[in-house]
Amino acid sequence: MQRRAASGRQFDNQQYDSLTPGRLRMDGPKLSVSFQGMHKYEQTEEDKEFESRFLDTIGSAIDKHFYSKIVGTTFSNSDGTNRQDLVVRCRPFEFLDLYREPENPTDSNAVYVATKAGAKLGYLDRYAAAEIAGDFDLCGRIWLAMIRAVSRKSKERPAGVVICLFRLTEEYVRTHQAKSS
Repeated sequence: MQRRAASGRQFDNQQYDSLTPGRLRMDGPKLSVSFQGMHKYEQTEEDKEFESRFLDTIGSAIDKHFYSKIVGTTFSNSDGTNRQDLVVRCRPFEFLDLYREPENPTDSNAVYVATKAGAKLGYLDRYAAAEIAGDFDLCGRIWLAMIRAVSRKSKERPAGVVICLFRLTEEYVRTHQAKSS
């Protein structure tokens, strides 16, 4: 079966499924999660704990999930806010907002990531954005983002953010839309 991302790129099931944590292999204490065309992210024991704490709570509302890094965290926002100052204040389990930015001159599938207060932290990489943009355009906002980890190897290096992206099930979205109507 073929699926089409908002970018027009076609995915067969194997490629489409590679955007989920479907390709897993053990590397000693780490679980390797690789996404076709995306950064490789090594799943740790902390990730497993993160997943069990969160997914056990709302797992039935989630259709699929995957991890991604926020890109562009070393730039400043248009209002002059330094994104690194925002990033270092982020904490695991903090929910973030995702916003489509179809007029972005670099990527028409752009999805930016912001704090609940509205401060832009950066963007999803182009592969994750293409996947999520298609869902935004077809179904509305059915993706959630939560901070998994904020890392900074040294004061000289910029801090990075790993997020977990969750797609809500159609049933969950229908039920909650009906309740809010």
